[in-house]
Amino acid sequence: MSNDRLDATESNRMAQCIRRVVNAIYEGCGQLAKPSQDSMAQADRDNTELGRSGLPWGPVPVETYQSMLGFTAVALADHLHATSQLLLDDIDFGPMVMARSTVEAAGRIEWLLPLNDEAQLTENLRSRVGRGLGLRVRGLRDNARNLSALAAVEDPPRPEVLKAAQDAEARVKEVLTLAHRLKYKTHRNTGTNEHEGLMGLREPTGDELTSEALSHLAVPVTASFFGLWSAIAHSTYDALRSHLEIRTGAQTLGRPNTTVAARLVAAGLATSAAVHALDALIIYFGLDPTARLALDAEVLPHIRSLFLRAVDENAV
Repeated sequence: MSNDRLDATESNRMAQCIRRVVNAIYEGCGQLAKPSQDSMAQADRDNTELGRSGLPWGPVPVETYQSMLGFTAVALADHLHATSQLLLDDIDFGPMVMARSTVEAAGRIEWLLPLNDEAQLTENLRSRVGRGLGLRVRGLRDNARNLSALAAVEDPPRPEVLKAAQDAEARVKEVLTLAHRLKYKTHRNTGTNEHEGLMGLREPTGDELTSEALSHLAVPVTASFFGLWSAIAHSTYDALRSHLEIRTGAQTLGRPNTTVAARLVAAGLATSAAVHALDALIIYFGLDPTARLALDAEVLPHIRSLFLRAVDENAV
């Protein structure tokens, strides 16, 4: 490998390569609404599942699940695009923050759509849709809890905040009612909604989503980075400062001056996770793989080369 330290030239090159990946993901997102007729996604839409009353599911539960995949894929592309943009400027922490968001979005797609091997291609439809329902409940529940907390600190609480909190809690119950109608086991309580959700579903943590997204990489550095990225994202500066002092030998730090190598490691990991998630979407929806195959030939070798140089330099 080169003995020259990575600089803005390589950072700009990585950014341009990542843009090609982003464009491929956006192109794929544009096809999700109309999966190919012989795809797993279309088979899911044509399902013959019956609800608790004996009536057919119909298309809504599956299309809602698939729309969650679509929204997450757009978020994935947006976060990766932001990562590439931040590589073009001399910004210390931005690439790590956006890389963390990118990897979590990729992990969420792979958790919702586990296609890591041939056996998982036939994973039960109910399991996939159940995961989507579980995430919907959690998101709505968190929103309801946040609105209730806002109303609690206002004196007096604004009527519109109280109504929004009530509407949010009603929405949680609505989705739980739908899940029950579809023959999922649910549990409910009153008040805090702390334990409301789908029984038997343990939603993954951020660490687990990261592990899911990066599990295909044969690079021994992946496990250590999420904690550092989280420290940056959540501004836990004591842990972050200790890391930087160990790395730089500095007693006091003004600007931390993260290296180009550290930024490219983050960007490379995020890009690899995003491509792996795109592969899962292509398989499930039966998307045109032309843009993805072009990445293998024209882009990904350059990204991997820069990434491995960055890993090597970052370890010195």
